[in-house]
Amino acid sequence: MILSIKVGDVITFKEPERYLGYGDLTLRITELPPGHLPDGSDWVQVTGVEIAGDGEEIGERTALVRTAALRPPP
Repeated sequence: MILSIKVGDVITFKEPERYLGYGDLTLRITELPPGHLPDGSDWVQVTGVEIAGDGEEIGERTALVRTAALRPPP
């Protein structure tokens, strides 16, 4: 499975798309996950700068998110 994200993309992950997370999380991606994930992978770790609702950058963090959240919409 190839994910179509790039460094600099801003992605908001809804609570159900995160592992052990509360509320939505917006990240500006700073590091890409592996370019190719095995088919059937449900989760991937992403790294980025967390962005608050007001646009303020909070700091770098990682999150385990569903791979479906990183695929382009159909």
